[in-house]
Amino acid sequence: MFYSATEFAKKIGVSVYSLKNWERSGKLLPHHKTPGGKRMYTDAQVAEFLGTPLGKDVMLSFKDGKLAANVFDSLSFEELGEVIRTATQARKVLLEKEGL
Repeated sequence: MFYSATEFAKKIGVSVYSLKNWERSGKLLPHHKTPGGKRMYTDAQVAEFLGTPLGKDVMLSFKDGKLAANVFDSLSFEELGEVIRTATQARKVLLEKEGL
C-alpha cells in the first residue's frame, strides 16, 4: 500500500514539513514520486521508521511524535545511521522472538 506524504506523516506522528526536510537532507526518501511529483511512501517504510514488524499497530501521541521528530532532526548523518542500525538490529531480534 502506498501513502501520500500527508498520510505517511500522520502514521509516523510527524509533520509533512519534517518529511520534506528529511528528504532534502537525504535522511528519509519517499519510495517513489508520481508523474505529478507527489511523494509516496510504503507500509515497509512506516514499519522501518517506527521500528515495528509489519502488521503491528503503534500509536504515538502527538507529544511523542513531536519529540521523535525533534530528536531525528537534530542528529548528524552518522548519528542517524547508528540509530537506524540499532533499530534494525532490535527489529530483527523482535521478529526472531515472534518467529517471523
